[in-house]
Amino acid sequence: MRKKLHARLPDKFDDLIAQYRKAISEPFSENVQSNLARLRMNVHIIDKGLHRPDWEFGHSDKCYAEAKKLLVDSSAADRDPTFKWADKVLREYEEAEVNGERSKTPESDFRQQDFVHANDLERFFASRTTCRNFEGRPVLREDLMRIVDAGLQAPSSCCRQTLKVYGSVTPETARDTARCFHGFTGFSDSIPSTMVFCADIRPYGMPGELFYPTFDTALAADHAALMASALGMSMAMLCWIPQKEREERLRTLHNIPEYEAIVVGAVCGYPKQQARKPPRKRVAEALVLN
Repeated sequence: MRKKLHARLPDKFDDLIAQYRKAISEPFSENVQSNLARLRMNVHIIDKGLHRPDWEFGHSDKCYAEAKKLLVDSSAADRDPTFKWADKVLREYEEAEVNGERSKTPESDFRQQDFVHANDLERFFASRTTCRNFEGRPVLREDLMRIVDAGLQAPSSCCRQTLKVYGSVTPETARDTARCFHGFTGFSDSIPSTMVFCADIRPYGMPGELFYPTFDTALAADHAALMASALGMSMAMLCWIPQKEREERLRTLHNIPEYEAIVVGAVCGYPKQQARKPPRKRVAEALVLN
């Protein structure tokens, strides 16, 4: 029965599994970014435990051991903020372990005044549309960096932060990039900039976490699209459907390694006209309360 089921699997699905299998088989010691993602994952679990009201001695001890091992390479401490954060959390865990209990709830930068008013946020969400007709005005590199930074603020599974974005503000490269995606139709002649949202798949456990990279990257792309709107731009998402020739062309164009999954693309620029927004279905049709 299992052989018959496997025989019906599309070749593209087999190719996807093969890509994941190859990526996660690489030695961790050779993958700095993969190790950082794993460090963030383990420290995040420890940090969550320290904030739990039912924290107990020995909680997350396996994650602590793994995090200490990954923290050994302190040479990158000045280059990545992960090390400073990880060191602080691990020290709090060690202090709690010595005392057998937490001496206090870990400090937080939480401030109520940082929150946007709900009414303002609702109006902002309702105003966002997807445009395919852009002005010839260029997208500044600095604005593209702000858009990607917004994506980095999105949550990710166990704080792994595997996002990688390949951007272009050169019209020729942007158009060549967009042509690699399905759904690149109906756009204006002007393609100011593009982004290719990818995920480093090495830190994910397979097969249970097969779809986590897509989920994490989609959250980041959503944050990025909202920031683009806040900057007066519009971001049109481009669906990624793996096809050998297109994938080879896109990976060559941006030098995207095989261990990074291409999740979604986007065209971004200043809208030449405001697109109509289709009505959304009612909340009652989407929310099921039990």
